Amino acid sequence: LDVGTELTIALFGDDLEAGSFSLIAQEDLICSSEPEYQCGRSIKVITDETCEGEQCGRIPELDLGFCYDEVDGCGCEIVQTSGPTSGELLPAGVYDVVSYAENDLGHRS
Repeated sequence: LDVGTELTIALFGDDLEAGSFSLIAQEDLICSSEPEYQCGRSIKVITDETCEGEQCGRIPELDLGFCYDEVDGCGCEIVQTSGPTSGELLPAGVYDVVSYAENDLGHRS
């Protein structure tokens, strides 16, 4: 229902009973079962520092990509589960960043 929709509620009871009641209108959130996830790009880091005698590089701000849910009103966020994080100083090498998209109902992709 759209905001401001007027609802008519009819109540009746046995023997024309009278009383009061509470009414709570609640909207159930609907999301898709698998949010869409567009991965970020690979990055290269210049090893312009040394750490413990090795060439090292500082991880810049990571681009984890973006996600969205095809259902209007359902949000989505990207969660990093492992791998280096922004600002971390690491020896030269190849590192994997693992992440997933999760919508407001907790569905992941």
